[in-house]
Amino acid sequence: MSLPTRMGLSLPVFQDLHKTVEMAKWGEDNGYEGLWIADSGDLDALTVSAVLATHTERVRIGTAVVPVYPRTPAGLASITTDRYVRSAQRFFPDLGVDDLADVGCLSTADVSGFVLRAARRSLSVGSAKLMVADLRALLRYLHVCGLRQYPFASNTC
Repeated sequence: MSLPTRMGLSLPVFQDLHKTVEMAKWGEDNGYEGLWIADSGDLDALTVSAVLATHTERVRIGTAVVPVYPRTPAGLASITTDRYVRSAQRFFPDLGVDDLADVGCLSTADVSGFVLRAARRSLSVGSAKLMVADLRALLRYLHVCGLRQYPFASNTC
């Protein structure tokens, strides 16, 4: 059994973050499935990955080694939450909501419709699995935060 080949792009983090964003967009447009950011010391890799999530649509975004010792637990939690929310915002236009406050009105039909529309696009199997996993995680997060009355993540996808 052969494993699928995925191409990723390791991005340099420029002082001018616009250059990094443009390089990320180029990578997504040219078929790369993943973007990787190293913690270079100048700009925080978690923050850079959150910014990239708001400027890309379907690529996986990961960080290389990120040292946690210089961060407080509260600071690390804040950065991680911000990155997660920015990544989750990729779903909002297709789900028909503007921000986290609007997700309470989503129905199972809305989420299922989103998945079906996404399936019609030419996604690789890996990208489709990632999209479903991210969507499930978003729905669970919304339930835990109290923005959804019931967890319908397990009933969809």
